[in-house]
Amino acid sequence: MCGIAGICGKAKVEILQKMMAVMHHRGPDDCGVWLESDRVGLAHCRLSIVDLTDAGHQPMVAIDGVSFDSPRVIKRNENPLSLSSKSFVTLVYNGELYNAASLRQEINVRWKERYGRALDWNGHSDTEVLLYAYLIWDMEVLSRLRGMFAFAIWDARKQKLFLARDRFGIKPLYYAFTPEGFVFGSEIKALRATGWVSNKVNKQGVWDYLSLGAVPLPQTILENVFMLPAGHYGELLFKEKSHSPTALRITCYWDMHSNTKELRKDLASISYMDACTEVRRLLEASAECHLIADVPVGAFLSGGMDSTLVVALMRTLTKTPITTFTIGFDHPKIKNEFPWARLAADKLGCCNHEIVVRPHDFRMEFDNILTALDQPSYDGVNTYFVSQAARQKVTVALSGLGGGELFAGYHQYARIPASAKRFPFGIKHLRKVIESLEGKLPGRLLRPLEYILTDRGKRLHMINRLTGEVFKAELVDLDWQNNVRFRTMSDYYNIIVPEEESDWIRKISLTDIRCYLKSVLLRDADAMSMAHSLEIRPILLDHPLAEFAYSLPGHVKIMNGQAKRILYDASSDLVPEEIGKGVKQGFELPLQNWLKNELSGLARDVFHTSAANRFLSKPCQQQIEDILRRPGPCRLPLWPLFILIAFCEKHNYEL
Repeated sequence: MCGIAGICGKAKVEILQKMMAVMHHRGPDDCGVWLESDRVGLAHCRLSIVDLTDAGHQPMVAIDGVSFDSPRVIKRNENPLSLSSKSFVTLVYNGELYNAASLRQEINVRWKERYGRALDWNGHSDTEVLLYAYLIWDMEVLSRLRGMFAFAIWDARKQKLFLARDRFGIKPLYYAFTPEGFVFGSEIKALRATGWVSNKVNKQGVWDYLSLGAVPLPQTILENVFMLPAGHYGELLFKEKSHSPTALRITCYWDMHSNTKELRKDLASISYMDACTEVRRLLEASAECHLIADVPVGAFLSGGMDSTLVVALMRTLTKTPITTFTIGFDHPKIKNEFPWARLAADKLGCCNHEIVVRPHDFRMEFDNILTALDQPSYDGVNTYFVSQAARQKVTVALSGLGGGELFAGYHQYARIPASAKRFPFGIKHLRKVIESLEGKLPGRLLRPLEYILTDRGKRLHMINRLTGEVFKAELVDLDWQNNVRFRTMSDYYNIIVPEEESDWIRKISLTDIRCYLKSVLLRDADAMSMAHSLEIRPILLDHPLAEFAYSLPGHVKIMNGQAKRILYDASSDLVPEEIGKGVKQGFELPLQNWLKNELSGLARDVFHTSAANRFLSKPCQQQIEDILRRPGPCRLPLWPLFILIAFCEKHNYEL
């Protein structure tokens, strides 16, 4: 796991070094810069996971010229100055390839066939595998990769910059066009470090944040800064007879719904037992390849089905106790996950470490959390603290992220299909009444009513929604909203979910994957773990497993009202029955409660800033003041507003 950055335009070593300096936490073990004249520059900071030697140093350069029998990777101590730069193929890469060993074997065969001799490898890093794979298959290499990745390749032979991200977007890649050139990096901070990227916020992104608690990709919090979409690659285009970049041609190479069309047909009539058998096989294969590392590997353990299954699978592959980590919060009204995690750890023989987070801990780490976020998010604080503790023991932590989205693990997977079945056309005349109740009724009472809305997008909009369009307009200052026509979240959901999909459970799964998983969970997991130089590996997102799970009919995932039943039935010999068939309390953060009580002083400081005064309406500011003065029930999205404003103040963003 690493940090990557690059410039195509006015490339200078000192600018690339600044980009690396702000991402040192992503790669504290090594760093490097590659510059081709003053036009193209690539930079990399390395967290060593596989092949801890210099053979994994990046940027990694291959030479492919007419004076050589075959292309080869240049060694770190080799002087390339005498070689023609027009023959260089240079790679910066962040991620892990879990099929590197099988790819290496295939490359060896192809190399022998093409050049009549064996390939002389410098080391056993997956970086070298990726570079040689590109030399053989060019952009077609993407379909062969199994893992998580974001990388950039400058191919001087073709004068082309090639960028790519993994299928789910586990690894980030941001980019921007500036007057000085095209810039990209693993974090927005790296782009800002150039001094070329504006601090003006993207108002549509902020508007969406108020509903989702995060800015949905490919947007970011900043104007004219974008994230390369998951499952896509980009090719930088230049003006004819000029070195000036003009556009990034973005192409989708993988999409969950499109790439499973035939598989969904094949699985339409699959028996439950056959489905369980295949899920088990795919789980075991994923666990085995996710354990590949030359550094200590542990796991996050909440005591829920997903994390317990991950640890149980690890246990079958190693003889030593698994090092695990559980986080809890010190709050009398909120149930911790410790009892469930202790049960799982005891049954599986883990060496479990419990991390208790208190208001004082949050206050002490607040500035560091804002720095780590890279973009505002209402989520991720738990990952920050559990990663901080985990890094003291391990360098890699396996996670059960994605289980809820793939195996119908959230309440909406039962409630929305039931509402759609009972009220297929909704109750139109209640729509305005329901919208007017937002902010006045608790969500637990309002949400079941909202599910009966007619519009497909509005039903999907209810998933993980914080605020609706009407309520947002009341929260935000009118001058801030002036002259901006915002896209509604219903329109957004109607775009991201195909109309023809009739299986409501699959429809909700796709919504969760394309929005909540990619824009919130995975982005926050990467940012918060890499702040502590920890690599998180979500093994349930191994794409052969994920494609199979998504393609299963909805009725196979929810049996007799029990979510994730197929996961338990596929692993009942591994997972304790109390966890597999139990109902664990969902993870709950006491942060909104802390803001009204122990952290009210910090909350006042944030809500009295100039950013708050510009952004929040006067009635909203008064409500916040009343809440902080007399803590009680709060219908406002206090925590998301607090994070957004504090984040913009911290980073000097023009909210």
